[in-house]
Amino acid sequence: MLASAGRVRILAAGKAAVGMARAAHERLGAKVDATLVVTAAPIPTGLAGDLNVILGAHPLPDASSVAAGRAALEFVAHAGAGELVLLLLSGGASAMMAVPAPG
Repeated sequence: MLASAGRVRILAAGKAAVGMARAAHERLGAKVDATLVVTAAPIPTGLAGDLNVILGAHPLPDASSVAAGRAALEFVAHAGAGELVLLLLSGGASAMMAVPAPG
């Protein structure tokens, strides 16, 4: 499936998100259309310009985790027809991206 995908959107979240996103970029190259990385503070230095990094809290979710969760949902919703979404999760992702149910 990955080999036949025309364009790929990468959503990486968790304590290893930056490393996973970098590895996916190295492997997929020009196929990558957009990338969203959700990690905990501090934002690592020396990131490639094509990685959009936002912060979520860890180990307990907070308002930044809710904002990151909503950003992730919006990012995935913008996938085009025939575009593959590659989801890369590592430890901490569930705290860093949290969207509580209404009420």
